[in-house]
Amino acid sequence: MNTKPTSAELEKRLAELERQLTQYKNAAIKYQTLFDTFPHGITVTDVQGMVLETNAAAAEMLGISKQDHEKRSVDGPEWQLIRPDGSAMPRQEWPAVIALTENRAVVNHAMGIFKSQGEITWLNVTAAPLPIPDYGVVVTYSDTTRRKQAEEAHHQEEKRYRRLFDSHLDAVYLLADDGRIIDANTSACEALGRSKETLRTTEPGRKNSSSP
Repeated sequence: MNTKPTSAELEKRLAELERQLTQYKNAAIKYQTLFDTFPHGITVTDVQGMVLETNAAAAEMLGISKQDHEKRSVDGPEWQLIRPDGSAMPRQEWPAVIALTENRAVVNHAMGIFKSQGEITWLNVTAAPLPIPDYGVVVTYSDTTRRKQAEEAHHQEEKRYRRLFDSHLDAVYLLADDGRIIDANTSACEALGRSKETLRTTEPGRKNSSSP
């Protein structure tokens, strides 16, 4: 036979529910604060890939407002993504698409995204399935544009150095601490009648035997 709970039992249950509600509210506040202030971009989708949430960092990196972003899907035609070599990145290689369709995480995926006026932002992207009913994936991304630009500047500097090095009319060698030839320009190879590859294999102590 069922008995009605006493007033004391009802008060105890009510107190427990209030405690749980406070915990949920605090957790929601912590989540929202972290989401809004996190220095990396965050995008959350539903199971179809439609964007449900995105943060302020995402708007800055992608050059699109929060309102417009949340009208898109992660595989939509609005996105123009490229590989690190500058070639177009097909949709099946997009991290969010892989995570959504293959139900697996994609970590530290490098890519570029075209913004307005042809500007490119380079990103390091991680996408993972979100194990919550009706949710799809969560995508996080950090801006690596400065690092990419620094790498490209270094690469261009290396190319300029190589052109100057190889076009110098005098024979020029670069030696390691143990005396091995680690590089030689075209004039040096012609003077010695040897290729760069064979010069680089010259044993220490023999470098002067055929010097001009």
